[in-house]
Amino acid sequence: MRILGRKFALFKGNEAIGLSTSCGLDSTADTIEVAGNGRAKAYKLGRYAWTMSVEALLGKNKAMIAALHEAHKTGTPLQMVMGECEVVEGDLELTEGMTFSGDVLVTSVKVNAPESGYVSCSVSLQGTGELNTNYGA
Repeated sequence: MRILGRKFALFKGNEAIGLSTSCGLDSTADTIEVAGNGRAKAYKLGRYAWTMSVEALLGKNKAMIAALHEAHKTGTPLQMVMGECEVVEGDLELTEGMTFSGDVLVTSVKVNAPESGYVSCSVSLQGTGELNTNYGA
Protein backbone atom coordinates (compact mmCIF):
# COMPACT_ATOMS: atom_id res chain seq x y z
CA MET A 1 0.00 0.00 0.00
CA ARG A 2 1.33 3.43 -0.92
CA ILE A 3 1.74 6.21 1.63
CA LEU A 4 0.50 9.67 0.70
CA GLY A 5 3.09 12.42 1.17
CA ARG A 6 0.61 14.44 3.22
CA LYS A 7 0.57 11.58 5.75
CA PHE A 8 4.31 11.88 6.45
CA ALA A 9 5.86 14.68 8.52
CA LEU A 10 8.81 15.69 10.69
CA PHE A 11 8.28 15.91 14.45
CA LYS A 12 10.18 17.27 17.45
CA GLY A 13 8.69 15.38 20.36
CA ASN A 14 4.98 15.06 19.68
CA GLU A 15 4.72 18.25 17.62
CA ALA A 16 5.02 18.47 13.86
CA ILE A 17 7.15 21.18 12.31
CA GLY A 18 4.28 23.13 10.77
CA LEU A 19 2.10 21.66 8.05
CA SER A 20 4.66 19.75 6.01
CA THR A 21 4.52 20.30 2.26
CA SER A 22 7.62 18.14 1.72
CA CYS A 23 10.00 16.21 3.93
CA GLY A 24 12.95 14.00 3.11
CA LEU A 25 15.61 11.67 4.43
CA ASP A 26 18.96 11.13 2.72
CA SER A 27 21.35 8.40 3.88
CA THR A 28 24.75 8.00 2.24
CA ALA A 29 27.79 5.83 2.91
CA ASP A 30 31.49 6.27 2.23
CA THR A 31 33.13 3.77 -0.08
CA ILE A 32 36.54 2.37 0.75
CA GLU A 33 38.75 0.90 -1.94
CA VAL A 34 39.97 -2.62 -1.18
CA ALA A 35 42.21 -4.95 -3.18
CA GLY A 36 40.59 -6.04 -6.43
CA ASN A 37 41.34 -8.61 -9.12
CA GLY A 38 43.43 -7.56 -12.08
CA ARG A 39 42.74 -3.99 -13.13
CA ALA A 40 39.26 -3.82 -11.57
CA LYS A 41 38.82 -1.87 -8.34
CA ALA A 42 36.76 -3.32 -5.50
CA TYR A 43 35.04 -1.43 -2.69
CA LYS A 44 33.38 -1.93 0.64
CA LEU A 45 31.10 0.43 2.53
CA GLY A 46 32.49 2.55 5.32
CA ARG A 47 30.64 4.84 7.71
CA TYR A 48 27.29 6.31 6.82
CA ALA A 49 25.77 9.73 7.35
CA TRP A 50 22.20 10.95 7.14
CA THR A 51 20.24 14.17 6.81
CA MET A 52 16.61 15.19 7.09
CA SER A 53 14.85 18.17 5.54
CA VAL A 54 11.38 19.69 5.69
CA GLU A 55 9.43 22.38 3.88
CA ALA A 56 6.40 23.43 5.91
CA LEU A 57 3.72 26.06 6.26
CA LEU A 58 4.02 27.74 9.63
CA GLY A 59 0.93 27.43 11.76
CA LYS A 60 -0.08 28.42 15.24
CA ASN A 61 3.00 26.85 16.87
CA LYS A 62 5.53 29.68 16.76
CA ALA A 63 7.44 28.06 19.65
CA MET A 64 8.58 25.30 17.26
CA ILE A 65 10.40 27.66 14.89
CA ALA A 66 11.86 29.46 17.93
CA ALA A 67 13.20 26.14 19.29
CA LEU A 68 14.74 25.28 15.91
CA HIS A 69 16.42 28.71 15.66
CA GLU A 70 17.77 28.38 19.20
CA ALA A 71 19.18 24.89 18.49
CA HIS A 72 20.74 26.26 15.30
CA LYS A 73 22.42 29.16 17.12
CA THR A 74 23.68 27.08 20.08
CA GLY A 75 24.55 23.82 18.28
CA THR A 76 22.30 21.87 20.65
CA PRO A 77 21.29 18.45 19.26
CA LEU A 78 17.56 17.69 19.01
CA GLN A 79 15.72 14.38 18.90
CA MET A 80 13.63 14.32 15.70
CA VAL A 81 11.24 11.78 14.19
CA MET A 82 10.08 11.64 10.58
CA GLY A 83 7.14 9.36 10.06
CA GLU A 84 3.61 8.46 9.14
CA CYS A 85 0.97 10.63 10.74
CA GLU A 86 -2.69 11.49 10.72
CA VAL A 87 -4.78 14.51 11.60
CA VAL A 88 -6.40 14.22 15.05
CA GLU A 89 -8.56 17.14 16.21
CA GLY A 90 -6.76 19.53 13.87
CA ASP A 91 -3.20 18.47 14.83
CA LEU A 92 -0.80 16.02 13.20
CA GLU A 93 0.04 12.96 15.32
CA LEU A 94 2.48 10.12 14.65
CA THR A 95 0.93 6.72 13.94
CA GLU A 96 2.31 3.21 14.46
CA GLY A 97 3.59 3.26 10.86
CA MET A 98 7.03 3.82 9.39
CA THR A 99 9.41 6.16 11.27
CA PHE A 100 13.00 7.37 11.03
CA SER A 101 14.51 9.01 14.10
CA GLY A 102 17.69 10.15 15.78
CA ASP A 103 19.65 13.08 17.13
CA VAL A 104 20.20 15.94 14.69
CA LEU A 105 21.99 19.26 14.46
CA VAL A 106 20.01 22.08 12.85
CA THR A 107 22.21 23.23 9.97
CA SER A 108 19.78 25.63 8.28
CA VAL A 109 16.51 27.42 9.06
CA LYS A 110 14.83 29.61 6.46
CA VAL A 111 11.55 31.47 6.93
CA ASN A 112 9.80 32.75 3.82
CA ALA A 113 6.91 35.24 3.83
CA PRO A 114 5.67 36.03 0.33
CA GLU A 115 3.51 39.13 -0.08
CA SER A 116 0.50 37.14 -1.23
CA GLY A 117 0.90 33.73 0.34
CA TYR A 118 1.44 31.79 3.52
CA VAL A 119 4.51 32.01 5.77
CA SER A 120 6.62 28.89 5.34
CA CYS A 121 9.91 27.50 6.57
CA SER A 122 12.66 25.24 5.27
CA VAL A 123 14.77 23.33 7.78
CA SER A 124 17.87 21.19 7.14
CA LEU A 125 19.09 18.73 9.75
CA GLN A 126 22.34 16.75 9.97
CA GLY A 127 22.05 13.43 11.77
CA THR A 128 24.60 12.78 14.48
CA GLY A 129 24.94 9.17 15.54
CA GLU A 130 22.70 6.29 14.57
CA LEU A 131 19.60 6.58 12.41
CA ASN A 132 16.82 4.54 14.01
CA THR A 133 14.39 2.92 11.59
CA ASN A 134 10.98 1.34 12.13
CA TYR A 135 9.10 0.15 9.07
CA GLY A 136 5.82 -0.30 10.92
CA ALA A 137 3.32 -3.08 10.62
